[in-house]
Amino acid sequence: FHVGSLFNIESDGIVSCKKDPRLCLGLAPYPNLCLVNRHSPNKAIFKNFLELEYSRSTASKNTAKTLILGELGDLKDATNGISLELSSHPERAIGMMFDTGLTHMQLSGDYLGWMGLTPIGISLAAKMLVNNRIVIVGGKCAGAAFCTPAVLNNG
Repeated sequence: FHVGSLFNIESDGIVSCKKDPRLCLGLAPYPNLCLVNRHSPNKAIFKNFLELEYSRSTASKNTAKTLILGELGDLKDATNGISLELSSHPERAIGMMFDTGLTHMQLSGDYLGWMGLTPIGISLAAKMLVNNRIVIVGGKCAGAAFCTPAVLNNG
């Protein structure tokens, strides 16, 4: 999942896949968060993209150990993160689709969470690390990174 969890924040507010910049985070099938063509009407445009980008430049280190040691702030405190509110979908944000937190996958050992379009009031908060990972802060998913494993199969 390493390469599939790297993103760029673009100047128009979209979050593109570093491995394939033609793809960006979007909402399809509605309201699920996934990768879509960067020209798709389903692309997610993040309202606070400049703040998310700035959070990358203020991070001192870029490893999972940094998160564990709390050098990016308290991961359980969502006020340390940037709201994933969308300008492309007024009054909506990226949040957890179900109130279950992360689900452990027995075979792979990975943890998965279903993210998608939610009301602003239950928006996830995140930070961008210097290694281009978007990490959730606050709530049941604190410390989880966005990941798009399907990108690994594209080349």
